[in-house]
Amino acid sequence: MKKLVFLFAMGFAASIAIGQNTASIEQNGDGNTASQDQTGISNNATIVQAGDGITSLFSNDNKASQVQVGSDNAASIEQQEKGENVASQNQDGSSNSATIMQRNPWGSPTVGNQHSQVQSGTGNIAVANAFNGDNSGSQSQDGAENYSLL
Repeated sequence: MKKLVFLFAMGFAASIAIGQNTASIEQNGDGNTASQDQTGISNNATIVQAGDGITSLFSNDNKASQVQVGSDNAASIEQQEKGENVASQNQDGSSNSATIMQRNPWGSPTVGNQHSQVQSGTGNIAVANAFNGDNSGSQSQDGAENYSLL
């Protein structure tokens, strides 16, 4: 009987761990804000806001937000160097992938970058890359198997 109870408990624990969402936030510098909201199963979200170790340790006033509803979605925001970068991503559905990478080098005379991405459906891929400041972009995907790159 003890073996049966032990096996049931192990099986139950394993089933809970398999469908869990994961989220991580790493920030370096002053005034950064980040939020992540996940509803569903097996979603993965990462936000990294950091200065460049060569030019500065600070990345001031970056803002990042991610919302995931559904299953098996992946979202990543990375903002480096000089601040005032703003990024947001919303995913609703399953197996979507969204990435925003923004860099604004300390020698750049311009302000930060702003990008947003919205995905609704299944198997969509959205990527936004910005280097230097004063870039902005917005992408919206609805349906299945869409791909977009900014």
